[in-house]
Amino acid sequence: MAFWIIYANQSHDAQWQLSYFPLWIADFPISLSYGALPIPDAEAIAGPLWWFELPLLVWWIVRGRRRTSAK
Repeated sequence: MAFWIIYANQSHDAQWQLSYFPLWIADFPISLSYGALPIPDAEAIAGPLWWFELPLLVWWIVRGRRRTSAK
C-alpha cells in the first residue's frame, strides 16, 4: 500500500528516487539478514514475515502512545 501511495504521487524531477527512502529505511533490518541467511530463506521467509509484522509493530507502538497520552 505504501508503495502505491508513493508511486501515485511521484514526480518526474531528478530526485524522484528519494520518495522511496522511507521504504528503504523500513526494509533495512531485513536487508541485513540477507547476508546471514541462505539466499532463498531470506527472500522467501524473512522478508514476507518482516513486512507482515512491521504494520503490527507500528500499530502496537501507536496504541501504546495513545493510551499514555489519554491519561
